[in-house]
Amino acid sequence: MTTTFYPPFLGARLMSTLDHLTSGRVGCNLVTSHNVRTAQNYGLDEQIEHDTRYEMADEWIRLVKALWDSWEPDAVEFNEETGVFANHEKVHHVDFQVAGMPHVDH
Repeated sequence: MTTTFYPPFLGARLMSTLDHLTSGRVGCNLVTSHNVRTAQNYGLDEQIEHDTRYEMADEWIRLVKALWDSWEPDAVEFNEETGVFANHEKVHHVDFQVAGMPHVDH
């Protein structure tokens, strides 16, 4: 999974789903996509500079971990009688600011 172009939320959701479906028998190879053709697939003329890609990857990993940690282990209730999927008090807001980007209040 390329941390340079794959959205962190989608990465967190995909890996969490695969972890659930495989009972924890899943792994993920994270890459920073060094090839210029990959960058061109995403509308860039050139690849992002090496050190910047690795800074982005570190930030991507921090955000994915924060998303995973935002759900307490027993948050999912899946109660068909009440229609409650998850206990909202056990799902926490992730307030993450991307480096170099202005903070947006929700």
